Amino acid sequence: MENQKGGFFSGLKKMIFKEEDVPLSAQPTEPTPVKVEEPAAVVSQPARSPDTSSVPIEAREDAAKKAYQLIESINQPGVDFFEVWNAVEESGGEQAASLKQAFNTLKFADKTLTKEKLLSSGNYYKNELQKALDNDVLKKSGEKAAITNKIKESKETLIAEVSSLEEQVLRLQKTIAEKQAELSNLQAHWQPKLEDIERKIQTGKHAIEGVISKMQTLLSLADKEL
Repeated sequence: MENQKGGFFSGLKKMIFKEEDVPLSAQPTEPTPVKVEEPAAVVSQPARSPDTSSVPIEAREDAAKKAYQLIESINQPGVDFFEVWNAVEESGGEQAASLKQAFNTLKFADKTLTKEKLLSSGNYYKNELQKALDNDVLKKSGEKAAITNKIKESKETLIAEVSSLEEQVLRLQKTIAEKQAELSNLQAHWQPKLEDIERKIQTGKHAIEGVISKMQTLLSLADKEL
């Protein structure tokens, strides 16, 4: 059975790395269903996702590898949908003839394989992959929401800071204009006071010099005549 499973995963890996595969976090995918009649149970289908053809190859392969590891981890003992699916892929893909041949051959090897087991195990694996996808999308949606909220908060903070700085700039510009006007008018403001002081200096000087001149004349006369 180990050899059967090894062959299955070899075939499954080829399916996983097909051109149209994309990372689990980018686009919901399901394993290619076998074209047999399925139970009437309704399985919700994922919403159509935007084109992800621009996703880097490395990211696509990494997501596909994780999907492969998940499938490997939930593989059930015995022959079931996985082994039939692998055999169908090895025989050329999802065709009625390939399916019937693979089913009959594996049923001969494992008598427990029935149509009901095939359908139930296939739906089990498919639903488990869908759950993993939904959880991954939910987690990453939460991460996106957190980042989006952080961007919103940071944007509001930066807008407020820019607005505050702009107000400060306006106040500084107003202050600068006032100081420039004050500087321009500085000489004119003090000029009348300077002229008044100079006038007083000259007036006092003239008056005192006149008195001193008279005193000197009297002193000279006294020195000569007395």
